[in-house]
Amino acid sequence: MRNTLRPLVAEFIGTFFLVFIGVAAIVSNAYRDGSVGLLGIAAAHGLALAVHPHYGTVIETGAHVERLLEGSGVDLCLDVGHLAVAGSDALEVARKAHGRIGHVHLKDVDAGLAERVRARQIGYHEAVRAGLYCPLGQGASRIRETVALLEANSYAGWYVLEQDVVLSAEPPPGAGPARDVERSLAFLTALGA
Repeated sequence: MRNTLRPLVAEFIGTFFLVFIGVAAIVSNAYRDGSVGLLGIAAAHGLALAVHPHYGTVIETGAHVERLLEGSGVDLCLDVGHLAVAGSDALEVARKAHGRIGHVHLKDVDAGLAERVRARQIGYHEAVRAGLYCPLGQGASRIRETVALLEANSYAGWYVLEQDVVLSAEPPPGAGPARDVERSLAFLTALGA
């Protein structure tokens, strides 16, 4: 297995360097030419590719995602929470990315903490520790509307429930992230997702 993966890892490492150069490099170099870019590598190994926007990276806002989608054939991992932290509306991104969403990460966000992160009044890690990510339906991420749009558009992929936390100690049984996940699952169940 190790010998089989070595060439693939080398190709991915060579391509990942483009990700950190900037959005223009990604769109113009890595994704346009599927035979040498990530799309070609993924297809050659029977894999699907979806780019995951993430706060604090070169693809974090709705504008970044729009540029990526316009300049490439890659699908999107719609991360509702990270888009919200970056100040973007995941529902609007989902509308613009119709037919190009390959994967979905669901996380809800405390709007006040997200604003403080964007204003550089608090660090991202500190904000997560303070409760930046809250149970689904209790924040500002428009989870209900985004899931409804995806379902109406026949999205058939996975919904990944994420509950990012920073713990200083193990919480008592049934508390902390376990309780938040239960609340999030109850919210999703009520949506029929």
